[in-house]
Amino acid sequence: MLCEYVHAMGNGPGGMTEYQELFEKYPRLMGGFVWEWLEHGITITSSEGGRHYGYGGDFGEEVHDGNFVTDGLVDADRNPRPGLLDFKKVIEPLRITVADDWSGFTIRNVQDFADTSTFSFRYTVEADGGAPEGGTVDVAPVSPQDEAFVPLPAGLAALASGLTYCRASVLTVTAFLAAETAWAPAEHEVAWGQSVREGASPGNPSPVEPVHVLDTELQLGPVQFSRITGMPTSIGGVAVEKLALTLWWPPTDNDLGREWGGDDDRPLATQWKDARLNLLHARLLGISAEASPEGGEALTVRTRVSAADKQYGVFVDYTWTSDGEAVALRTQVRPDGAWVNRGFEVEWARIGLELVVADEAAAVSWFGQGPHQSYPDTGQGTRMGWFAMPLAEMDVDYVRPQESGVRSGVRWAAVEMGGSTLEISGDPFALTVRPYSQDVLDKENHRPDLKPDGRTYIYLDHALRGVGTAACGPGVLEPYRLKPREADFTLVLSVR
Repeated sequence: MLCEYVHAMGNGPGGMTEYQELFEKYPRLMGGFVWEWLEHGITITSSEGGRHYGYGGDFGEEVHDGNFVTDGLVDADRNPRPGLLDFKKVIEPLRITVADDWSGFTIRNVQDFADTSTFSFRYTVEADGGAPEGGTVDVAPVSPQDEAFVPLPAGLAALASGLTYCRASVLTVTAFLAAETAWAPAEHEVAWGQSVREGASPGNPSPVEPVHVLDTELQLGPVQFSRITGMPTSIGGVAVEKLALTLWWPPTDNDLGREWGGDDDRPLATQWKDARLNLLHARLLGISAEASPEGGEALTVRTRVSAADKQYGVFVDYTWTSDGEAVALRTQVRPDGAWVNRGFEVEWARIGLELVVADEAAAVSWFGQGPHQSYPDTGQGTRMGWFAMPLAEMDVDYVRPQESGVRSGVRWAAVEMGGSTLEISGDPFALTVRPYSQDVLDKENHRPDLKPDGRTYIYLDHALRGVGTAACGPGVLEPYRLKPREADFTLVLSVR
């Protein structure tokens, strides 16, 4: 029995699913205690009247452990962290798998002694974010460590096959407590499973627009580009201050730990900065326009991205097409040279785009995983659906500011900025939206130090690294590492 595992410090813990799979596979593995339940933060009131948590070094101590004891599944005021919501899903006592054709669902009872008679079951269907519809399902008791298939109403399968007019529809089956218990009230959600059906994709906009050459800029549909850098300066009238490839993120607490068994025993955060992953700059190689069969043109901007005093880099080609209202951006990434620093291969944090716009966002809505954050080795407690929240709630208020707030599996999203809304769609991507830059998030040590600067920082990621538990434990498992590799992804943007 593990007296401590999946250290819950900062953004994480990653890798809980793999532990649980081992616990359930091998009877001799009894389980473990997540370290730990509660963060040990000390409330500090600022001169402006705000509150935040202090930690080691904030009180004049000469010897301290920094924020090392802010490592809980709940914060110091007992508010759940995303890790607690994920842990609940990982250890749920029932496994519900919904059939792809919506004909029914399989329930596996992983309890050792109790059957499923203490639970009630319900299904809901949502299409394109409309009001959910559903009903209850009668389930005969399933014995401990047994499973059964439960049919759903016959009309659901027919409904599933007829929902092609929808962009997406989601069937969710949920298990609730049928009656009050000593630990939770009746109707408390205990387990759930989902099946997602997607209709015909709207695809990319037809490339019918030509490239117009202006005095100092180029224009393609709703996008204007600098003739000097080739990068966009505005999209649909919204000023763009930056669009660039990003391979780095502000280190999490786990990135500041030393990974067990790695070739390079330095913390990952140190490795990244020594490799200049946070100091990448682009050099323009060329701008060209090529005619499309539809009568328009594709504008391609070729760049090489690298850091000072490093031989390795990446070639990044941005290809833009437009139907006059929306614009499709295809990004192709190809590593150049061996990504080796001090004799060790450099791992990336992400492969994505940083888009900085001059307007300040107010709210974000999306279809994808949510409502809370998810990374490749976390987010087990997120579900597919339609979500919306104010910008301030997109971030996670970890005691020490760090990378957080990614929503994964996003098919489309909308960022509301004053009188404009930026819409983004494409193959599943990861979305992060913040009111401050990565450099600020990396520099500051307390939440009140994160000041919005009037811009919106949007991260559109094709791939992400996991977060692991290296703050005190093993690092990212091999399937969730991100080695330098090629990438090719397309996003569609429009402003309304």
